[in-house]
Amino acid sequence: MSHFLKKHIFGILGLLIGFAAIGIASFQDDIRLKFIKPEVKENRSLKELAIEASKKYIKEKLLREESTPKENEEESIVPKISDSITYTYYGLGLISIILGIISFIRKENSRLAISSFSCGLIAVAWTYVMYAVGIAIIIIIISGAS
Repeated sequence: MSHFLKKHIFGILGLLIGFAAIGIASFQDDIRLKFIKPEVKENRSLKELAIEASKKYIKEKLLREESTPKENEEESIVPKISDSITYTYYGLGLISIILGIISFIRKENSRLAISSFSCGLIAVAWTYVMYAVGIAIIIIIISGAS
């Protein structure tokens, strides 16, 4: 068994990294929820809300001041998290593809090399894979109905 692991290390590593990339890609929405802070509703009185709104109106309309970057900071958190998660599974998928190619060049087990390459490709093209699965299901339903 140890000889097998040493001989086919690139294919096995590529396959494991590819599975990790597919796992991250498939559960990316759940991962995003872990990093996004839940909205906390403040219990403020109507008077406080009216004062805050009037201050904001005076700043923007009468004094012609633009809103500060702090107010827009919360909105920019979601794309950064989204991009980091997307880049993570893209990167792992590319590493899996490269390890599959190296495994194939070194003439390791061809099944491991092709599996590593395929898992990486699935992770990189995750959105399109989901579209293809949806189209395949629709085609199966239509062909079964006739």
